[in-house]
Amino acid sequence: AEGKIAFEMKENCKYRIRIGFAVQHEIVSGLNFKLKVKRAVFKKTEKVVMGSYGPRSETHYFEFPRNEWLEAPAGKLSRGEYKCYIQLEDADFNKHAELAFHFKIVK
Repeated sequence: AEGKIAFEMKENCKYRIRIGFAVQHEIVSGLNFKLKVKRAVFKKTEKVVMGSYGPRSETHYFEFPRNEWLEAPAGKLSRGEYKCYIQLEDADFNKHAELAFHFKIVK
């Protein structure tokens, strides 16, 4: 079953994922960013160590990838709906945030 599409992206476009988050009480050590993208039999998983973050009143930001751009796939077979899961997990495997959404690649 198809989910609600959060956004559409043109094939071959370059993009980054930027998330903002708050740390309120204690230092979060060894925070990991996990990204899973699925479509039919296609599945890609990435895991990046974000580092450790202390509490502060301002929002922390993290961009993936840090120094380059991702590129959306192209071609007739790559167009359509994708499911994306993002998870923030610390070094002790405590989940601090989870996000799931659908997006669509269009011509």
